[in-house]
Amino acid sequence: MLSNEDSWKKNSRTPFVLVITDLFSISLSYGLAILVRTAANPIIQRPLEKFQNYWLLVLFNILIFLLIFALMGLYRGYGLVAVAELRDITKSIIIAYIIFAVSIYLFGEGGRLSRIVFILSIGFGFILIPLFRLVAYNKFSNNQNWGVNVVVIASREEYPKISSKLLEIRRLGFNPVQIYCTEFKKDEIDVFRGISVCSYSPERCHEIRDKGIRIAFYTSMILSLEDKILTEISYYFPIVYYILPESDLSSLWIEATDLSGRPALKVRYSLLEKKPNLIKRLIEVIISVLILIFTSPLSLLMALFLVLEKKGSIFYEQYRYGLNGKIFKIKKFRTMVSNSDTLLDDYLRENPDARQEYDLFHKINNDPRITRIGSIARKFSIDEIPQLLNVISGDMNLIGPRAYMVHEVDILDKHIQTILRVRPGVTGWWQVTGRNDATFQERQRLDLYYISNWSLWLDYYILIKTFWIILNGQGK
Repeated sequence: MLSNEDSWKKNSRTPFVLVITDLFSISLSYGLAILVRTAANPIIQRPLEKFQNYWLLVLFNILIFLLIFALMGLYRGYGLVAVAELRDITKSIIIAYIIFAVSIYLFGEGGRLSRIVFILSIGFGFILIPLFRLVAYNKFSNNQNWGVNVVVIASREEYPKISSKLLEIRRLGFNPVQIYCTEFKKDEIDVFRGISVCSYSPERCHEIRDKGIRIAFYTSMILSLEDKILTEISYYFPIVYYILPESDLSSLWIEATDLSGRPALKVRYSLLEKKPNLIKRLIEVIISVLILIFTSPLSLLMALFLVLEKKGSIFYEQYRYGLNGKIFKIKKFRTMVSNSDTLLDDYLRENPDARQEYDLFHKINNDPRITRIGSIARKFSIDEIPQLLNVISGDMNLIGPRAYMVHEVDILDKHIQTILRVRPGVTGWWQVTGRNDATFQERQRLDLYYISNWSLWLDYYILIKTFWIILNGQGK
């Protein structure tokens, strides 16, 4: 029995939503560029051309954007991994602007569009297009019409894991509508999270393919020419995702290659190489200095509030482990009472449930040590601003794994040596995944994921998502 067959025929709205989102983002980028240029008229002493004189050029640029985005596969509506999508968006923006600039030059229309507006629109586009796509995914990805329908083919042990992943990672747009278990008996049936589960057979694959399902997810313990099921499903589904067993290998930028008919995977740990680290370091120092400059009024205001509060010093310092196990002092604005360590010990001793929560997560909700000003500062991550001084001094990265406390090292698992080969970050993969209920061990695995899959594109994505989290007051 096939599950929810009527819903399979509904057309995906994902491409439509993404096109509208990009139209808005590009238009807003130009709008903000024009506003900034208009505001600068007294400084530049040259008035900006009226919009009606160059609106057709802007429209032409927007159409180029949409065409390049479509050719880059950014509107297919499924399978867009966030970081890889960000890379393709950036490349598409650059290509679209190059084509536009060359076109208006060849047609002699370059003088009608302000160069400042052109350059500013590029800068705003790099920020606003990924940011509003993130908003669109958060807003619409749980809709039933988001993405594409797929079938899952796996063993009794594996099909719940794969199906759950697909259901949870909604931004990928894969909707499992049928599950075939390779270990079920012929007449055995089940239901998993509202999805029909029955035994695998080539006839059932043919049946579901005729109903419009083009994509299959498959996993098994063998990947070879002897895998009869893999060969069979390749007859029916033009797209097959073969799920590898779980491991600590890099997965985001893994590359497949061919060794005379034998598949091989290339894994590269770029963050452990010298040259990528130098590039990352240079970029992050520049960004940190700029953030410190722009947030200096906010920092002064926070310091003033802390002085008026009269509950302790302005800054809070704590020993943390840094690169290669070096211990350093991390700097933050104080958000807790001055005797926070003593208060925590007393609180955990008197509250067994809180003790259990702290042992599992190394933090507690409704922490009694946090002051009123501190709760606001944490909500918008204002308390983290002084850590940018740690970045400039070389103790931390702007983006990286968590800075572990000295007493936590005794309970860290075997991966601590890998984690300590990288500078800890002010923000990181764990902070932006929205997994605030992650256990201490799960946070370590997220740190390892970051190290294994690092690229400048991943940092770019984390930075944009951090910005979005802060704007929404979801800092902590």
